[in-house]
Amino acid sequence: MSQLDRLGLIENPFNNLELRYFYADKNRIEMLVSAEQLIDDSSDFQVILGDHGVGKSHFLVALTEQVDDNQRVVKIIDASRYNTDNLLQGILDVLGTKSLGDDVDLLEVLETQLSEINTFGFKLILFIDNADTLSIDSIRFLIQLSQQKQAEQSYINIILF
Repeated sequence: MSQLDRLGLIENPFNNLELRYFYADKNRIEMLVSAEQLIDDSSDFQVILGDHGVGKSHFLVALTEQVDDNQRVVKIIDASRYNTDNLLQGILDVLGTKSLGDDVDLLEVLETQLSEINTFGFKLILFIDNADTLSIDSIRFLIQLSQQKQAEQSYINIILF
């Protein structure tokens, strides 16, 4: 008899990032509410820390479900696949930007996209899971990106997991 059978489970909930497997105890609900308030009230670069296996990825999934209608979400799930250039392209891909030629400045395109999103009253939230695998150059890029503003309003909230 397998461990799942003994527990009366049909599938392994620990290797599945669906929201239905998020364990929403009192402490996690409080953390979700606090994280939501930070996202709403702050434009600072944010980092959510925890040991391997404690549920940061599940927390990211639950947090993305809580965003307001005036927020747009970009999720980068496996940061280890990205260097600075393809991180930029990955963000643009999630935003629905069509494939661009080699001679296009991706940062300029992203800044234009962020400006448009901001002009329409939306705020972009970038969630990056497994951010500990990002290169130093990618982290520098993200810090610089988080400091971009339009009319004293930050273009983007960046939350690293």
